[in-house]
Amino acid sequence: MVEARSAGRRSAAAARADDVGSAASQRRSQASSGLAEELKLPNNDRAAIAKTFEELQREDENDIMNYLDYRKLEKIHGDYNLIAGTKDGLDKETFISVMLHHLPKPSDEVALVRNLMELFEEIDVNGDETLEWVEFTNHIIDLGMVKKDSVYVDTIKDYKLSEIRDVNHDTEIEHIFYMESKQHLIVMERDAKRFKVYNAKSGQ
Repeated sequence: MVEARSAGRRSAAAARADDVGSAASQRRSQASSGLAEELKLPNNDRAAIAKTFEELQREDENDIMNYLDYRKLEKIHGDYNLIAGTKDGLDKETFISVMLHHLPKPSDEVALVRNLMELFEEIDVNGDETLEWVEFTNHIIDLGMVKKDSVYVDTIKDYKLSEIRDVNHDTEIEHIFYMESKQHLIVMERDAKRFKVYNAKSGQ
């Protein structure tokens, strides 16, 4: 009797699973049909549509920039400092290893490695076969993939102490002109009858 009830419950569960699977399959079929109609493809060309969906999903999965938030960048930056040390940057093989360590495991690792190689070559514009942290992060910023809020800026920017110190001003600065030939800055303050000249390198 117990076995009969258990078998009945399993049968009911299997039936519900079949219903859910059938409903999901029907929704996918309707979506494919809608896409086929929108793209003016024949209704029997479902295989091509499914393949297109898979390819688009794979491309999105292998788009490295999709995974680079500020937390991920903090961890990558830590490895950069640890591995690069006093060197100028990471070589291609090390860069790929670091990125693979921090990125989610993809369904197609070969494609991801290929994308990382292309990314390295794209950023390494000077062709020295090493990638510095500042080169990497500047490339991300140029692509507009990282928000410009303080958290992201603090993560990305490699700050260094400047030897230039601010100077005193009588009033607010209204205009600044740069003399490229002399490498000097001409500063005009509000309501001032004179302008001031500063060395662009030293700030004095």
